[in-house]
This record gives sequence, C-alpha cells and structure tokens, in this order.
Amino acid sequence: FIQHETAHALGVKHEQTRLDKNNYIVVNMSNVKAGMEGNFDKAIDEKTFDLPYDYGSPMQYHRTSFPKNGLPTMLPVNGLYGRTMRQKLSLSFNDFKYLNLRYCSTICPTTKECFMGGYQDPHKCDYCKYPNGYIGTTCFTKVLNATLCGTQQFTATGTTQTLTITGVKNC
Repeated sequence: FIQHETAHALGVKHEQTRLDKNNYIVVNMSNVKAGMEGNFDKAIDEKTFDLPYDYGSPMQYHRTSFPKNGLPTMLPVNGLYGRTMRQKLSLSFNDFKYLNLRYCSTICPTTKECFMGGYQDPHKCDYCKYPNGYIGTTCFTKVLNATLCGTQQFTATGTTQTLTITGVKNC
C-alpha cells in the first residue's frame, strides 16, 4: 500500500488507465460500483516509455476491484493472465524501470545498451539493472539456480501442467 501510494506521488498511474489498456484488459463497467468508474478512465497524460503492460504490478488493480456484486470488473484479454493481476505487494521491476526512465535517464553522461528488458543503473553508469533471472553488466547472462529451484526448462504441451515451488526461492 505504501509503495503504491508513493508511486502515485511520483507520477505513476494505474496500469488499468493506460491508453493502450484495451489491448490487455476488458473492463466490465456495468459491474463497477457507482462513483468508482473514474478508476478505469484512460489517463490522457500517461507515459509508458514503451514498457509492457504489467499485470502483476501493484499499480494494476485486482480483477475484482470495486464490483457491484463480487464478480470481476476487469478480465485480461488473454485469459492466461487472469491470476497474475495485482499479485505483487511491492513495486515490480517495470515499475522501478518506469521511475528510472522518467527521472534518472539523464544522470549518466553516456548511454549504455542493456538487454533482456534491463535499464542503465543511474548509480553505476557502466552497469544495467536487470530483471530477475539475469546478471552481468548488460543483463545478457541467464542465472541458473538448478540446485535450489529444480527443473527450470519446461515444454509447453496441449495438456494442463502444474508447477509447484514451495518455500522462499529466487528462481
């Protein structure tokens, strides 16, 4: 909650107010509680820096936020994202990337190319901040924690599969 409100103070908007939201979510306005409709309006001044829609961000309301009857007010266009909406309590990698692009992009005297969705570290300009699972100065090296996390490569099939990880892990 505190990170969510601090992000607002720094200019971060809700994911469900992005101008491109209709590509990612469907809002059932007929199920939104009276007086709460504004929470789903598109933000005219919203900037995304071409970051992907972040279903898991705490800046994305839960799919059952502000309902009249307990049923979902929002559903992802791609149903596979249904359970990821608002799953994080702390800011996501892309939330921090957004803040860095908005406020820190001119700190480093030269621009460093980062890979795998990473961004230049404003405190160590020769390095990149990288999403979980990657390391290195340019985010190009994949971390494999096979001893802690078990199998890390799976093959998609036509059959439903379940992956269960218990305990505290960084996989």
